[in-house]
Order: sequence, then structure tokens, then C-alpha cells
Amino acid sequence: METARHFRSQPVARPTQRLITFYLPDAEAEELIAAAELAGRSLGSYIRARLFVAPDAPSPKPPAVDPVLLTRLQKDLERVAGDIHELLRWVHFDHSPLAEEFRAAFAEYRKVSAAIRNVLRHTKGKQRR
Repeated sequence: METARHFRSQPVARPTQRLITFYLPDAEAEELIAAAELAGRSLGSYIRARLFVAPDAPSPKPPAVDPVLLTRLQKDLERVAGDIHELLRWVHFDHSPLAEEFRAAFAEYRKVSAAIRNVLRHTKGKQRR
């Protein structure tokens, strides 16, 4: 009768990784972080790609959200927030804006918020950094 043999697998040698720290002025750091987000990469992945891969090499994963669309929606949201802020200033200084102005401002806010949620819901893949 033959008995089963048990083999212990040898650990696979993984390449070691080394932490490298460097300092950047705040403006350059923000620019680097924004470029990484726009490319749909983590910061480390983006830096490695820019250092060791041709600049025109495709990103391994596309950006999760269309940045142009999101920027446009952000501008719309800022405009609506400014309108709401102005209405609240009127109330603060004892002016009484019409209820219809409040309704219109909040309806516009809900419309833009729904558009942003719709864009975020239809992402191609959730990314974690």
C-alpha cells in the first residue's frame, strides 16, 4: 500500500521594496497628487510609471470618472451654493426673499446633486488608494 507524501512548499522570494521619501513644495505636491488622480492611479503607481515607463504608455486602468464632466458639475454646484448663500444673507439682514426663490435654488441644488451622484454611480470600477 502506497502512502501519500507531503511536500512543504518553499517560500517564494519576492523582490524587496524600499520606502523612499522626498520633499516637495506644497504646490508641486498638490499638482502631483492631482495628476495621479486624473490618470486614475495611486500616487506611488503614478510616480513609478512616470519614472520607469514611457510617458505615452497607457494607464493600467482608466480614470473612474470623467474629470471634465465632474469639473463642470462642480462649477454648477458652486454657482448654486453661491445663490443659496446670497439668499441666506438676505435673511440675515432682515430681508425676506420670496419663498419661490428658495424653492428654485434648492431645486437647482437637487438637480446638480443628482447629476453628480449619477456620474459617481456609473463609475467603471471602484478605486481605493
